[in-house]
Amino acid sequence: MRAAVVAELGQVPAIGGRDEPRRGPGTTLVQVRAAALNPIDLLISGGDHPLGRPQPAHVPGVEGVGQVLESDTLAPGTRVRVSVPGGFVDGTFAEYVVVPDAACVPVPDALADDLAAAIGVVGISALIGLRNEAALRPGESVLVLGATGAFGQAFLHLARALGAERVVAAGRDEARLAALGDVCDGTVVLDRDPAGFLAGLEQAGDRWTWSSIRCGVPMPGPRWPRCARPDDCLTSVSAPGPRPW
Repeated sequence: MRAAVVAELGQVPAIGGRDEPRRGPGTTLVQVRAAALNPIDLLISGGDHPLGRPQPAHVPGVEGVGQVLESDTLAPGTRVRVSVPGGFVDGTFAEYVVVPDAACVPVPDALADDLAAAIGVVGISALIGLRNEAALRPGESVLVLGATGAFGQAFLHLARALGAERVVAAGRDEARLAALGDVCDGTVVLDRDPAGFLAGLEQAGDRWTWSSIRCGVPMPGPRWPRCARPDDCLTSVSAPGPRPW
């Protein structure tokens, strides 16, 4: 089968050949239709994950969506989302993957493959950040710093689903911010000058008490912590440093 293979830790994966996996009891063979790329994939394939360093010539990918080919618990043809410790075992960046039966979740027809593949790591992390760490309550307001990426956008959607009264997106890319107009109530350009940032925040509705989520971006100036008010909540959700892929 074809697979994206990382020949050396920290290197960009390349398309190569791999033996097709064989399933055993308690596992399901899935034909992969979409796979997501996550920060944890970069950590594992870079050799920086706390669990250790994978062997060279490994197949990354911790989550994906596909169609069941063989299983003791699911009918062939069932569309499922899967999760595996890709890299430590052959992951989802391949035509086929074998996963534990319990790691297969049937996917609703209305959810597209690409969205279903990416909803796990990003969506669950965002949900934990808002519900558990920031303790967001219905009627509160949320300001997402670094909202233009996939992680930040997950926070915007989940904040609304959890009952936030006002959701504001902040980011550096003005064009990408403008595209979020139907997701949030306002946008603010991240400015390293706190005065400029606060002016934008006032236009977005500065009378609100913010539950702020920082998605791996620098603060908008060294005085930003002092710009926050006593009732504000700041939750920092950082991302790993850059990788070659």
